[in-house]
Amino acid sequence: MSGRNLRSNSQAPPIFPIGNTVYDSTATNMSGNAGAPAAPAAAATTTEEEWTTNPYTRNFKPGTTAGNKIFIEKSKGPADGSRIGDTIDQSKTLIDFVKQKASAFGPCVTHLPIEFDAAGNPTKFANIIDQYQAIPLSAVIRAAHKRYGTPLSPTDPIPHATNNALWTQRDIDPKTQVTDRDPFYDGVNGSVVAVCLTNTLTPGALANLQLSKHEFTFVDSDGNMHQDGPVMLHKLLCKVDPATSVSIENHRLAIENARLHQFKNNVSEAISYMNHHHTNIVENGGTYEQDTFRRHGLQCLSSGPNAKFNDFLQSIEQDIQSGIGQHSQITVHKLFTSAELFYNNLVSKNEWDKVNPKDASIMALMTDIERLKKEIETKGKGNGNGKGNSGNPSGNGKGNGDDTETFYGVQPVGHS
Repeated sequence: MSGRNLRSNSQAPPIFPIGNTVYDSTATNMSGNAGAPAAPAAAATTTEEEWTTNPYTRNFKPGTTAGNKIFIEKSKGPADGSRIGDTIDQSKTLIDFVKQKASAFGPCVTHLPIEFDAAGNPTKFANIIDQYQAIPLSAVIRAAHKRYGTPLSPTDPIPHATNNALWTQRDIDPKTQVTDRDPFYDGVNGSVVAVCLTNTLTPGALANLQLSKHEFTFVDSDGNMHQDGPVMLHKLLCKVDPATSVSIENHRLAIENARLHQFKNNVSEAISYMNHHHTNIVENGGTYEQDTFRRHGLQCLSSGPNAKFNDFLQSIEQDIQSGIGQHSQITVHKLFTSAELFYNNLVSKNEWDKVNPKDASIMALMTDIERLKKEIETKGKGNGNGKGNSGNPSGNGKGNGDDTETFYGVQPVGHS
């Protein structure tokens, strides 16, 4: 069973006097005197005496009555009971509030590792609240995995599960395993941030944030979900920031408007382009619904001239629309991988540059139209004695543009 499960108990005694409090790391509660510690467990443990001027800045156990009270106090929303939205006009209110909560959030927010030496030891730290624009989301997610999941080295890629499945939380035992205590307390602080945001945001803002819960949610062996507050906070701050919001929208439009001819019909370059902009959306804390991304990806890739390639994509799109078939649940990643593989096969067989017969017919028709337009323009420049006008041309000469309109079956306004 996970060591992170928090026991709810709102009946908490007053905080013990500062200065003589003994924190017994082997027990499950706090003692207000310096009496003998409980008998040690089988594993080697230590008794920690914490000296602090503020009990709310030290490590605590939410499962104790005193720790529960600290957790509740730290995770409170605005004092007036108001709720804050996730829109740009609410950005100042939100930022001012989380700045007030910085000390309660602790080092998981104010001391995030962002640079490391060759051995993986952190050499530079940042404050998410003050420096969120300069902190990549991947750095915050990496710290979350250290708290809850499988720790990642600075060079390890962030794992992405199929269909946005939630991450698995590892089991820890901070009571008997000394090495599990740092991630436990770090996880407690992360939970404080998550609960505080839940107590602060409007229902709509919370619902929007949960659209990307696969980026900050871990599930323990008991099936309990634990959400990482620092990742939630980073995504929220990026969303309400005016500059970031404009940037995210520009990246979305870049994907939506992408067409294969922009890349000289090179599928690999088009896919790299769309992935690049999607990465920027995610790194800036934005969301891009996967079904929408897949639809825009199909739209771009099927805009090329190759009939075989377009038929291949059409079969995928039909499965998606019908909800049945082997491609009905295809992910964006698998779509792009399959499309690039099919494209490379066509290129290797010298079949990629073959023009779609339908496109060839359209091109021939457009050529004929251009030829006829030139003939009409030449005809319209006749050297008759009369002067044409847009209303009622007279004389032997031709009126400007009238024959063109009549040729296309449109009777000019005012003509009888």
